[in-house]
Amino acid sequence: MGVVLLIALLHTLLFFYLNSYPVGMENIEDQGAFLRIAMNISKDCTFSASAVDEKEFCVTRPPLYPILIGIIWKVFGNRNPEFIKWLQIVVVLLTIYFQYKTAFLLTGSSRYGLWTAFILSLIPQFVATASMVLTECLAMLLLSANVYLIVRLKDGYKKSIILLGLVSGLLSLQRPTFFYMPLFLVPLLVVYSKSISFRNIIIYLFVYLAVLLPWGVWNYSNTGIFSLTRPAGLGFNSVVGILQADDKIPEIVPQVQELLAKRELHHGRMDFSIYSNGISDGQIYKNDGVLTALAIYLDSWSLHPPPAYNVITADIFLRNAAVTWVKDNPMGFARVLVNNLRELLFGRYNPLIYRDMKKGYFLAFDLVRYGVYSLFLLGLIKGVRKRMYKLILPPVVVICYLSSVHMFFHAEPRYFIYAYIFMPIVIPLLWYRDREDAVGIQSEVSNCKKILIGNNIWSYVYSCCVSIY
Repeated sequence: MGVVLLIALLHTLLFFYLNSYPVGMENIEDQGAFLRIAMNISKDCTFSASAVDEKEFCVTRPPLYPILIGIIWKVFGNRNPEFIKWLQIVVVLLTIYFQYKTAFLLTGSSRYGLWTAFILSLIPQFVATASMVLTECLAMLLLSANVYLIVRLKDGYKKSIILLGLVSGLLSLQRPTFFYMPLFLVPLLVVYSKSISFRNIIIYLFVYLAVLLPWGVWNYSNTGIFSLTRPAGLGFNSVVGILQADDKIPEIVPQVQELLAKRELHHGRMDFSIYSNGISDGQIYKNDGVLTALAIYLDSWSLHPPPAYNVITADIFLRNAAVTWVKDNPMGFARVLVNNLRELLFGRYNPLIYRDMKKGYFLAFDLVRYGVYSLFLLGLIKGVRKRMYKLILPPVVVICYLSSVHMFFHAEPRYFIYAYIFMPIVIPLLWYRDREDAVGIQSEVSNCKKILIGNNIWSYVYSCCVSIY
């Protein structure tokens, strides 16, 4: 395992060397916003992306990541963004270790677990997340920890259920798109736990919601809206998905930039009934209200962001616009769904790390993604043929969740990166020929024996039958 972690470390350091994109609090994008929030948290405990004295509450960013950065800065006194990147190398290595343990528990083979960890360490899109001040790196660790805890769950072990609820809550606070993930994790609990009770499932969901409750209260105290995730973003991503499907993004960008330059956006109210004309007929990209709402929302990235109320109002306007457009353009919405999935799975992978890389490097790294897809599909087919359902279930569940969530909204390939860390669990099946001896996965007959032996009465009957035989 040490050799695998060393390979992952060297691979991660390669991206540190290749990444020349400057990251600082003055950046008008995600990384800069997270750093400014962390700075304000470390100074006066305000959740704001503002770089001026007026600290507007930020409604477009999840809380966990910037809060952790703020705490780290406060404790160590080092406010250099590079310091956070170096700490994220440890996060990458821990994610690999969790995936090794998960594969080991699923197969009973440490060699199989090492193959899983080795393949994961070679995926560039995964290790590159350490060199970016974004939520993906820590979110992948939390997601892998969720699945690991489920696989190793002991029946009736309440502490494991509570810990699982805690980690699931932290995942949602790190990436709001995983808010509904517990609905997909509960079936995994039933599959991997022999006799989990309904009471334990309720405990898990209760702990999960309890972790999110303080953030909901904080949202309400600052915005008047009780939201367990970030209060804004749903409408924005819905409209951007529609515009992306119609290839209208290049057309509206100059118009939105012009509105941002005028700085006449903070009027405090957007009445949908006034600006709704023209949305139903499909011309959503020509609507003045939509353009203004997009500009207000995007202005929340600025060093002097607008009031939280304005951003929330703009997002609600965009949500209403998207719903209206979908109702009157069902065929167009079908095209949006297909396009969002296409972008999620096959769109050009362009995280910040690749902005200053040569095209040859980019193409080489991007080809790895398609190689992982191909090997995963082949391993999945073999797993189904061999009936290794418990082994293939984690990546299938994660892929189904990511696809079902992002098909309705603006999608980027980096939103699918969480599936990459689970695909290697299936790939080693391609060179393991013996189902029971090499992989360590028990056959259906063996599983039936374990179920019979699990009960004292049936154990006695089973032993009698064996002795008679």
